Parts: sequence; structure tokens; C-alpha cells
Amino acid sequence: AIWSCFSRLNNQLPRSNNSNEGWHRAVQHSVRLNPSIYESIKDLQMEQHAILIMAAQLQAGLVKKVKRVKYELLNEQLQ
Repeated sequence: AIWSCFSRLNNQLPRSNNSNEGWHRAVQHSVRLNPSIYESIKDLQMEQHAILIMAAQLQAGLVKKVKRVKYELLNEQLQ
């Protein structure tokens, strides 16, 4: 089940959706209220470009996803 913390750790997935919530908040604050369809498309294209750059940097090893030590230890205990 998607809510099972144990199976999420076995599949090397995060225990929570905090990163999704953070992304959603950032997008909400970067887009103005009631944008036109053209502004929405432009915003989505800019977000896609930023995500592609981040993905390339992660694959190249230039950026690492940093986890706090206490959460790494907690994940190890849960496995």
C-alpha cells in the first residue's frame, strides 16, 4: 500500500510527501492569481525547464539530495 512506511522505504521512496508539498507551495507563490492561459503555459514551460536542469545536474552528480542525519538514522531503524 502507498501509505505503508515500510514498503516505501524498501522501494527507496520518501516516508512523506513533504517535497511535493514544498514544490506545490513554491509554484503557488510564483504564479499570480487568475493568470491567462498564455501566462499559465509560460509558467509551466519555465517550471519544466528548471526541472530538466535539476534532473541533469542530479544525474551528473553535481547536486546531491541532502537528508538530515537524524532522518537517515530513523530510516535505518525502520528497515
